[in-house]
Amino acid sequence: MDRRHIIAALANWRAKFGFAGAVGVTLWIFDTYPPASVFWRAIAYYGIVPAVWILAIIFWSPVWYFLRRGRAQTVTSFLTFAIGGGTIGSLLGVSVWLGLRSYTEPSEDGTAPFAVEVRSGCVSDSGPLTLFMVSYPSMFGPTVSPVFYLSYFQITNRQDISSMVTDVDVAAGKAASGPWEDLLPIPLTGTTLHMLGGRPSTAKRVALPHGTARLATPMKPEDMNQSMILSAEPVLESELRKSIPAHGVASGWAAFDSRSHRGLSPGAIYFQVRVRDSAGKNFLTVVELPRKSPEGSSMDINVGSLFASGQVENLRSFSFRYYSDPYPSPRSQ
Repeated sequence: MDRRHIIAALANWRAKFGFAGAVGVTLWIFDTYPPASVFWRAIAYYGIVPAVWILAIIFWSPVWYFLRRGRAQTVTSFLTFAIGGGTIGSLLGVSVWLGLRSYTEPSEDGTAPFAVEVRSGCVSDSGPLTLFMVSYPSMFGPTVSPVFYLSYFQITNRQDISSMVTDVDVAAGKAASGPWEDLLPIPLTGTTLHMLGGRPSTAKRVALPHGTARLATPMKPEDMNQSMILSAEPVLESELRKSIPAHGVASGWAAFDSRSHRGLSPGAIYFQVRVRDSAGKNFLTVVELPRKSPEGSSMDINVGSLFASGQVENLRSFSFRYYSDPYPSPRSQ
């Protein structure tokens, strides 16, 4: 291989994997999978990125100087190329390792800090009206929004110390490997949960069995004339305002809106759940929504319940909006 082939090969490599790209990938890794520890975050953001640029100037400048001077086959240029490439590769390897630390960071005993399960729930793949809706006051007056996912979560703290969960992010997909659609949480505190098409009755508590119900029947506008007022007990966001004891469990209902304005189609559905706590733990896992087999005979008592008040409300005059839709800016009013 002569000097021209070497220059062409290195130029092609440099165009595809230049230092700007290396720094961009590094920053993307840290942004997507931020290190859980404050110390490692400081090292990552304030140490590795400047080091990439400094080493780029120190090691790669002589390489291209020798290449342009026609001395591409000198031992010095190849040694410089090898040292520079090895150093940059090592830095990127460290950055990937730091990022993966936060992907599923284990506890000191080697186990994951949390375990997440979905015990029961409902998925609506028809719209815009769904069986379960939430009402709340907004800038449009009394407002109602559809609920595409209503799930009962169980989060277990597997650590030997109590943990205060600060964030829970959920995305939905048809496969365990994605692709994922980020779901927008709908608070069940501060809103009122409704079931369309209800009839006045006595107050009662309804426990949903283990599994996931598909709500495929389209709801009609006249179903809003009578909507049963429900109460989901307990609510996950309320339970997570308290610390989870060591090896304790926090369970509760959570509602979500879909940015595509519909739930996923029938079949296997997966949730990608990220849990963060106040100690910097950042845990990511994938769980399949439970499916109840016809031959199943075991009793599962760890499922949520919905309390039906027996009262109905007319939502026909309420403004309709998807909960994930942004509010208009003042200038557009």
